[in-house]
This record gives sequence, structure tokens and C-alpha cells, in this order.
Amino acid sequence: MSIIYTYPTITGNINDNVLVSDSTNNNSTSQVSISRIKDLIDVVDTLNGLTGSVSIIPGNFMAVTTSGNDISISAEVGGSGTASTIPKWSSDGSTLTDSFIVTTGNNMSIPGYIARTGFPDTYFGYESTGNSKNIALVSNGTQTVRSISDGTNSYGWLGYNGVTSLYATDTGAQLQGAYFDIPNYIRHVGDYDSLFGFTNNDDFIINVNSGTDQIRVRQNSIIISTDSGTKFAAGPSGVTLYNDENGSTTTSKIALSTYDSGINVLGGTENSFTRGGAVRFYNSANTRYVGISGPTTTGTNYEIILPDTIGAVGQVLAIASINGSNAVMQWADNGSVDPNALKVDSMVPYGETASKNDGAVSITVSGGTPDYDVQIQNSVSGVSFLINGSNNQTVFNFGTQAGGSSSTNLTPGTWKVLGGDSSNPQKLFEPLNKTFVIAEVSCNITTSSTPTPTSGPGADDGSVSIAIFDGTPNYNVTITHTDGTVLSVVGATSSPVSFDDELKPGTWTITGTDNEPSGAEKCPITGSFVITEDGSGSFFADGAAPEADSGTPTADSD
Repeated sequence: MSIIYTYPTITGNINDNVLVSDSTNNNSTSQVSISRIKDLIDVVDTLNGLTGSVSIIPGNFMAVTTSGNDISISAEVGGSGTASTIPKWSSDGSTLTDSFIVTTGNNMSIPGYIARTGFPDTYFGYESTGNSKNIALVSNGTQTVRSISDGTNSYGWLGYNGVTSLYATDTGAQLQGAYFDIPNYIRHVGDYDSLFGFTNNDDFIINVNSGTDQIRVRQNSIIISTDSGTKFAAGPSGVTLYNDENGSTTTSKIALSTYDSGINVLGGTENSFTRGGAVRFYNSANTRYVGISGPTTTGTNYEIILPDTIGAVGQVLAIASINGSNAVMQWADNGSVDPNALKVDSMVPYGETASKNDGAVSITVSGGTPDYDVQIQNSVSGVSFLINGSNNQTVFNFGTQAGGSSSTNLTPGTWKVLGGDSSNPQKLFEPLNKTFVIAEVSCNITTSSTPTPTSGPGADDGSVSIAIFDGTPNYNVTITHTDGTVLSVVGATSSPVSFDDELKPGTWTITGTDNEPSGAEKCPITGSFVITEDGSGSFFADGAAPEADSGTPTADSD
């Protein structure tokens, strides 16, 4: 072969050919292009599109070392990590470590709170104290929203300055505190003409499918209306009912109203006929009625006063006397009443007191001829008492409560009145068509308690006001705590009975008696109440206030 180094040197082209011994073909001499040789030996002739002399320069967090033709690139950042945990720079700024944020699938978990940058007192997240399932939202250091779990149930509340305002229960939402303020109305969703609320101060309305005030409550008045106008009105002077006259649907007139001691039934026009005020009594099938109507003409105002008792068969009602504009009626035979007959003008019964059979009655009579005699008789037992009158005596008192003697005290039941006078011939005892009832009094005292919580945990300064209904003052009242503490008020002259600023939290039981004359027959006083422990003024449906977490989170802690 020729000595190849004696050949001239040329600037080669990638497509130039060179001679080679082909080991795959008995080492025969063959030619191949430089580009083919490059492909066969897999030469790297570019780096990211760069050719020629390419330098790798070390930088921050990266080191480059060479050993012969070997180049080593390594990271200078140190540290270790946990799977599924998002890393963070450590305090030296040169290494990575675990943060408190953990990912699970599409979820991210944190152990504590997320705070606004620069505002560590405004944050949300999971409470670091108490039940770990509680979620809190804190603004300016004050908790305003809280989600709570007791292990069985989950619920929440909204608060104002740390005091609960709205509290979720198993039946809905419960308002805590004294008020729930709205500016105007509460409406039905999607039914905007059905609402209730306030039009102005001291003016409450209810509207249903209407643009009119169907129910309206203002100071000293309640009004119920339909499209035709007012149908019911109540105020200081009484209650008034209205009706659509002659089938009108646009106008209303007064049909019935009240006054100090009764009811007014007003007249009007019905089917073009003038009518006095009427009351109709229908049969059981409501197909027929019997009515009583007032007059249609002008004249004198008067009232008919009916007798106290039922008459005998064959008797009729007749005017026994005229008292001003009142016609006093009495049962009489043959359609007439002797205007000078002995009669009972008034009776004032007094019920017994707690099974003492000390009922009484005061009876006033008139007419007849003095002297009068009055006798009362029990309608069941037949027991009777007589008081002989003298001269012009017209008032007869039976029993000590009416000012009479104890020998004429009355048992409970119905009593009838008989009388006689000194007419000639003398009128003997006969029924005066009057009865009265002595009520049987039983012990039915009830109580109502208004407790006030303590000023805070550990304080024993709660109070209670106990209202007592029925019974006779003075009251002897004792309250007993579940721990055995006993407090008493002896001889309270009126209701309510108060225990002020001395009560510990917990349940108290009320016992005591009223001031009936006989000790064995005093009526018992019973009841109970609860003093809550409360420093903030908050109340909760289950009796336990959720704990507020006022802690401030940091960037790397819970």
C-alpha cells in the first residue's frame, strides 16, 4: 500500500469518502462517506442546536466537574422530603424541607389555618384546640363563622363580635340573642307579592298574593283586610267586624263591634230592604235559622235584662221593673208580675278557700213589705239557713267572707233563695226564682320563672324572678340546687318572688306554700329553673357554647 501520510491534506466534506477494511466482508477494502461513519458510531455533534466548542458554566445550585472526557453535573441543593408533601425552602434558603401542605389525589390538606398575608388576625381553617373537625373563620381577631362536629352531628353558627347570632339545630336555624333585624320585608322565594315585614317604624304587615296589606299591626291597632277593605279591626276602644254590603266586593261596612260590656250588632240594607241588626241561629243542618232583629225605626234606647234562673212550665217573661233604660224581666204566671212583690236585686257569692267550706253570699232584696225574711237552701243536700230581717233591712249576709257569722258558712254547690215578708196576711217562704253557686276552690298554683345567667365562668351571681299565679300571699318559697344548696324567702307578700345575685349555675327546684289560714291545707308551690354560666351573653340550644379559638397562626405552624 501507499504511504498515506505522504498524500496531501485537504479540507474534508461530510460527504467525502474514506477507505476502510470491512470486517463484515473478509476485511475487504471498501469506501464509506464521513457522514455514514458519523451515523454508525452515533456521534454527538450538536448541543441544543449549538455546534463547535460548547461550554457548560456552573451556576447557583449546580456544579460541573470533568474527569478525562467525562462531564458531571450535580445539584448543590440539599435536604429530604416526604411523598405527596409540597416542599418549602428551609430557613437557610439553600435546602428544601416538608411544608405542612399535603396532597391526596385532587385534594390538598392543611393542619391549621390559612391567613391573609400581612394580616395574621384574619384567617380561616381548622381549630387547633378542641375537636379537630371544627372549622373557623376569624376576621380581625374575632370569630364570625364556625362549623362544628361533636362526633355524631355537624352544625354551625354565625356570630357578631364573638357572640352567636344564628345557630343551626337538627330542626332548622335558631336565632340567639334578643333580636333578628331586617330593614323591611321577608319574601317567599319566587313569589314576590307574598311577604311580611315592616313598612315603617311600629308598622308590621303581611301580604299574600296581593298588593294590599292583608294583616297590619300598628301601635294599639290590628287590622285584617281583603280586596274590598277592612274586615277586622281591633284597638283601644274595642273590636270591629266588617262585611261586604249587598254582595259588594269593593266596599265594607261595620257589622259587629264591641263596647265596654257587650257587643253591638249593626243594621243596614240587605237586598234593598232596611234591616235592624240581627243574630241568626241555624239548625244542625244549617238549612234553616231563627233570628232576632233590632228595630228599623228611631225611638228610645233600652235593654232587656233576663232573670237569673229558669222559670216554671207555663210561666212567661214579663217586665218586673224599669231600671233607667233597662227592662228587668222576671218569670211570672198568667202573663203578669206583681211590681210590689218581694224580689232579689243582687247577689254577691264568695267561693270557698281550699276545702274549708267557708263559702258565703250577700243578698239584697226590695219590694214586698218589711220585715223581710230570707232563706237559702242547698239544691242537693237540702241544708238551709235563715236570717230574719227587721224593719227595713234589705241586705242579708250568709258566711264570714260576706260579713255574716261562721255558723252560716256555705259548702260548694248550687243554692236557691227563698223569701217572706210581713204583709197581711204574712207572706211565707217561697222561691224568689234566684240561685247562686259557691265555687269549690282547689290548689292549682302555677309558677313561671325568669332566670338571669351568671356574669361568667366560676361566678355565683345569677338571679331569678318567680311569678306565682293563684294562691294566697304571703308565700313561703324555697329553692334548692342539685348540689343541696338551699335558699328561702319567707312571707313574700306578692308575686313575683326574687332571688338576686346569689345563684350558682345549674338546676334549681322550687318548693313552698301559700298563706292559707290552716297550715295543713296550704296550697303547694312547685317548679324549676336553670341558671346558665355565660360571660359573653351567648346562649346555645344544647346548653354548651362552642369554644372560640383566638390563636394567631404562623406561616409554618398550626
